Amino acid sequence: MIDVSLTAAQRSLQGSIRLLADTYLASARKVIRASPSVPYPEGDRKQWRQLLVGFVPVYPTHPLHGKFNGLSQVTYATCVLEQNRSDGNQDCYSAIRHPATPGFTTPAGPQIRFSNLCIPSRYVLATGAAAAEIIMATFTSSTAIVGAISTGITRAAFESALHLGRNHSAGGKVAVLEHWSPADLLIDIKSRVEASRALTWKAAAAIDQKLPGADELAYEAKTFASEAAVTSVAEAMRVVGTSAYDADEWPFARLMEDALVLPIFNGGNQGIRKRQIQKIFSEQRVPALGCYIRACAC
Repeated sequence: MIDVSLTAAQRSLQGSIRLLADTYLASARKVIRASPSVPYPEGDRKQWRQLLVGFVPVYPTHPLHGKFNGLSQVTYATCVLEQNRSDGNQDCYSAIRHPATPGFTTPAGPQIRFSNLCIPSRYVLATGAAAAEIIMATFTSSTAIVGAISTGITRAAFESALHLGRNHSAGGKVAVLEHWSPADLLIDIKSRVEASRALTWKAAAAIDQKLPGADELAYEAKTFASEAAVTSVAEAMRVVGTSAYDADEWPFARLMEDALVLPIFNGGNQGIRKRQIQKIFSEQRVPALGCYIRACAC
């Protein structure tokens, strides 16, 4: 557990964390968008474990690795929830509702609630600024993943539109690709594919190599690639025309549903990620233009 009572994370959670004697008392609500690790209302123990793993993943390279002296974070998380329920606090955790959302149909995105969840202070991993640093490290690396997801969606839209451009005439005498307007759209989309891929690769490599400026690159990969995906799918549909709305024949409707969430989840571009880049600039840190990546086979 991380005490985020002095950070913006608490405001995001719409709740509070109080320290009473040697126990933290947490009450909060949170909507988790497109999370594959959130249980359903009547979830079993396995699903409870998934919930807490989704909040603070502990990988071998994570700052928290080894914190639990051989016991996994999953063990501690499950113990906390089960102890609360055995003590009579059956409402310590619940999923309030499961809103219908477009795109990413496999993951869940419920609104969850903690009600007076008692967490012994011995489970606290960090507080204040140290907690904020751990949270930032966890959610910085994930931005590069969003860049990769976005690049894949942009590429899929490009390939589908290119196929039509090469093989269909739309009732004309020549292929759609022979016309300037659709060709220009395809050129722009392909350029975004390459730019998104290159920026995402550089961000991921910088994170792996722990290079200065890695955080800035990660935020830029997320913001640029996610917004490029939404724009590119829309432009690919313009190349195809009204047929693009046919979900049985073309993938654009599904791609757009997936793309729409990319700029707003995992830290919204406007309110969080670009503000993080703005803060880096205002701190007069050297921009990541000078971030050199060691060559690797990929």
